[in-house]
Amino acid sequence: MIQEKKQLRKVKMDLVFAETRHKALEQQSQKWLEERDTWAKRMKQATEFINTYPWFFCHQCPGAAFNQMLQNMMNTIISAPAESKELKGNSEPGRLQAGS
Repeated sequence: MIQEKKQLRKVKMDLVFAETRHKALEQQSQKWLEERDTWAKRMKQATEFINTYPWFFCHQCPGAAFNQMLQNMMNTIISAPAESKELKGNSEPGRLQAGS
């Protein structure tokens, strides 16, 4: 009878240990799933950004030359008003013709 009680106590302790371990593994698994979901969302955002603006990352892609040309045009247009103000201030027509 005493032996049976000891065995029963040991089995109960093993069961408590197994349940505790199971809960810990479930929590760890849940944490990994949440991290995986977060990682997947970040990778999706990064992929969308790369696909939207490939010229930031790759100069070998087919659209890189066209995108570079557009960027050069944009830079020229942005800097044009500053240059035209400088030219308006210059009253010598010879200099204006030489610069163009």
